[in-house]
Amino acid sequence: MIKKIRVLIMMMVCIFVLPGIYMDLQASESNTVQRVFDNAGIIAESEITEIEQAIVRLREKIGMDVVIVTSDDVPEGESEGYAADFFDYGDFGTGNSRSGILLLIDMSNRMMQISTSGEAMTVFPDNKQEKIFDNISKYASNGAYDELVKAYLNEIEQLYNETAAAGGSGISPVTAAVASLTVSAAAAGIVCLSVYLSYKKKRSRQAQVSDKGYRRKANFAYSVRTEHLLDTQVTQRRIPRNPPPSSGGRQGGGTRVSSSGRSHGGGGRKF
Repeated sequence: MIKKIRVLIMMMVCIFVLPGIYMDLQASESNTVQRVFDNAGIIAESEITEIEQAIVRLREKIGMDVVIVTSDDVPEGESEGYAADFFDYGDFGTGNSRSGILLLIDMSNRMMQISTSGEAMTVFPDNKQEKIFDNISKYASNGAYDELVKAYLNEIEQLYNETAAAGGSGISPVTAAVASLTVSAAAAGIVCLSVYLSYKKKRSRQAQVSDKGYRRKANFAYSVRTEHLLDTQVTQRRIPRNPPPSSGGRQGGGTRVSSSGRSHGGGGRKF
């Protein structure tokens, strides 16, 4: 019995303590990783450090990844795919669903492109992305890309706050921690119940009917049933093709599958 208690204590430590240590190490490591990639050289060096720090605070608040990318070598018409692939192959995103939002400032195609993944697809749907573009487009038109990025981060925080206040799908780190603790407690309860039932079963085993005795009293009767297929019917119908996408200032929207096979939301707007 003492041996079982020791095993149970070790299992409880594994369930409650080790996951917390691992999550703390992961969070500490991820917060030091670069999130601003100014490949087009349009953001002032003096501003990048400030933007990186703002992103660290924002990521901690919303529990999702935030990435900024600029580029001047995106192939024509490939802004959406470029943004999604940059997110996936850069191994960005939080949690099993790889939640996060990426902004691409594409200088080749004069396009602002947003790509969302995981929970961010729900928190930042198409209509909220439209609001973001409405409020940051003026900075792109004026070439004030430092201000554009800062305004973009403010928009993300405000929209997240609105979603959380409305009881939406905004998932903060505190909520995630509570959910994780609940799952761990449930797992611990199952382990404890399993040990208890195993001990109880051992104590009452003498009162059980033996397997041989059960088999001696068993009676089995077999019969044959035959079913016949009487008729079949096949219905055919024409499936119409999807209409071609409409043109406009905004491009993309809805969901797409990147070359890595993961689903993304997002859209873009010319500037």
